[in-house]
Amino acid sequence: MAVWMVRAIVGILNALPLRTRHWLIFGLLILIAVFKRRIWTTTLTNIRHVFPKLSQAEVRHFGIQSFHSLARFIVDSARFHTLDGAWVKEHVSCPFHQGYLDLKKKYPGKGILTASGHLGSIEIQALCAPFVGRRFSFVARELKQPKLNAWWKKKRELHGNEVIPRKGAVRKIISNLRAGIDVAVLIDQNVRREHALFVDWFGRDAATTFAFGHAAVVTEAPVVVSAISYTGGGKYTVNEAECLLQHIYSDDALSQKQKVLEVTKLISLRYQDLILKNPTEWFWMHGRWRTTPEGVPEDFYTRAK
Repeated sequence: MAVWMVRAIVGILNALPLRTRHWLIFGLLILIAVFKRRIWTTTLTNIRHVFPKLSQAEVRHFGIQSFHSLARFIVDSARFHTLDGAWVKEHVSCPFHQGYLDLKKKYPGKGILTASGHLGSIEIQALCAPFVGRRFSFVARELKQPKLNAWWKKKRELHGNEVIPRKGAVRKIISNLRAGIDVAVLIDQNVRREHALFVDWFGRDAATTFAFGHAAVVTEAPVVVSAISYTGGGKYTVNEAECLLQHIYSDDALSQKQKVLEVTKLISLRYQDLILKNPTEWFWMHGRWRTTPEGVPEDFYTRAK
């Protein structure tokens, strides 16, 4: 039942003009924020923390713009499986593509480990990769409804990408990298304390997945940070940069645990640079600082009310 309902909603949404879809979803998001004030409060709290010099009016405007970006993400997520290589060629620019090819030549037999996150239309970012010769696997949370999850997974893997379930993901990430398969991991989400490394995220310790740094250190894989930005007129640019980590991999003075922490710190800082280039496109509604280090009160969001 859930599959048919979602398929019907997606079908109806995709039948509408693109601009209409955007404003419809934006309106629904605003309505949800009105009734679930926690979403709007979290959004504003996060923005104030990162941009403390903004006025109240500027913070609210920033929040509204972020909801526009979220609406675009939802619309793009509903339509990405209907797009093809011709659409990608016309609408998506990948300026780092030559850099990617150079990395594959420099590290033959190794997969490239990509740090990604909730910045822009990430389903479009995943869609375009196979059409430029960059099939990869990526870690994603499974949907609770098995049939719905299978349907969504099939859409995501339509052109050759591979979805890695979160359960047992670390082992699979390492295996793929060693087999020369590229892997992408989201690094900007709050995680539970038992799975977290706490590193600086815009001036405050944030619970960050240990999986990325662990896989990088164990495999000594080449690492890239990546995000997609909307450039107007229905077009997008994939922004990427290599992160040089050899000095950490080869530092015998560091234990493996310390190397993992240093990699996580560096990658987090580089990804924050991408956010600052297109700040309204990040998912500001996410409780990034909800989990705290042991002994630190988890009151960042409650104090802000």
